Amino acid sequence: MDQLNVALDALGSDNFLFSLAEPVESAYIQLVEELLGPELWDWVMWWIYETECGTKAMGFQVNHVEYCPTQLTFDQFWTIISA
Repeated sequence: MDQLNVALDALGSDNFLFSLAEPVESAYIQLVEELLGPELWDWVMWWIYETECGTKAMGFQVNHVEYCPTQLTFDQFWTIISA
């Protein structure tokens, strides 16, 4: 898709493909959601969208321990929620 956009951009700066990757992205999301299960998928979506990948201060608790997403890497977050 990136190479097609580069080629189209060469024809004029307003030419882009927006929906070429949608079927691939949709299939990927379905696969990851199925592999993780609904609970972990919800946590990952929360981390990505609600905390803006951990950049937005929005604390949470797991087993009565406070966590701040702004101080966690994704790997640390993953370890917490998958324990």
